[in-house]
Amino acid sequence: MQMPEPPKIWDDKDGTTNVPHSSTTKSFSTQVWPSQSPHTQEQKMHPEEVTHSSTSDTETPPDETDLEETPGSGIPSKSEIPARKRSCFIEAIGKPVLLRSSPESDHMTAWGAVMRDAQPPSPSDANKFYITEQFTGKQLIEYATPEDFKNFRPTFKYSLPKAFRGVGHVVYNGSFFYQVDSQPVIVRYDLAKERITAKRTIEGASHSDGRYIYNSKKNYDFMDFAVDEHGLWLIYTTRDSHNPIVAHLNANTLESIFVRNVTFSHLDLGNAFVACGVFYGIGTVHFPYSHVLLAYDLLSDQHYTPPKGAIFTNPRQKSVMVLKMFFKKKGKTCVRLI
Repeated sequence: MQMPEPPKIWDDKDGTTNVPHSSTTKSFSTQVWPSQSPHTQEQKMHPEEVTHSSTSDTETPPDETDLEETPGSGIPSKSEIPARKRSCFIEAIGKPVLLRSSPESDHMTAWGAVMRDAQPPSPSDANKFYITEQFTGKQLIEYATPEDFKNFRPTFKYSLPKAFRGVGHVVYNGSFFYQVDSQPVIVRYDLAKERITAKRTIEGASHSDGRYIYNSKKNYDFMDFAVDEHGLWLIYTTRDSHNPIVAHLNANTLESIFVRNVTFSHLDLGNAFVACGVFYGIGTVHFPYSHVLLAYDLLSDQHYTPPKGAIFTNPRQKSVMVLKMFFKKKGKTCVRLI
């Protein structure tokens, strides 16, 4: 069946779109601890070949020694599809920009994630870079400025209470979101308080036995976070399906707002990202050039013909992480994947 062409201009009205709810049947369990105002833009890639003090309070810290939870009761009964905050459809992808490259002898940072805060709480937070090294570990490294990052001058190192898994993390609104290693659990780590303030079990989600979310070599992600104008998203798959599942999350509680089960094999995707409420899938991140294979509107629940001109250029062919950055070119909304 012929998929519809994407609209040239989407209606920018703020009214809520009334669309059917996803038929996904996976359940979720959420646990949240009281917190103050949260203290992440997502970037996925080879961390060293990047193209492009805690707050005191009287709160008793939660017991973080056990992340096992009782299975949840299912998808929340009240599902709200958010109003589209920005009307756009990607037509072009910019070329990557190299910011720094580690020495060949530096094996500790051969792989990892590089991130910037997509919704920084302050102007100084907007300048920061964050990295994690390798595919699992318990340290998040912060660089206060781009110059510090380029010159390998870390300004702070966070000791995480639970090890992360993969490179699909994000820093958003002053918090670090990641999957706990070897568990179907996601957490929100508040950077100001230096502790976990919310966690959630994704029932049925693949998290072991090599059932990764993407087909890429050297990409060991079971779950992948994304951020766009509408907030925080989680991309994952399940043990009994080849479809990617995309959940829109409350960034404070990690509660599911709504879930989409995308009818497209995750084994055909090298990576993915979300922009303007649209889920985009890239064929590969290990060849010099690749194309966007999938364009699925998460808000209106429909597929669109992938943009033919959106070619992903990857000269180093080692990307395991994708960061989107918007820019304007000849009147078109473009995105640079780094």
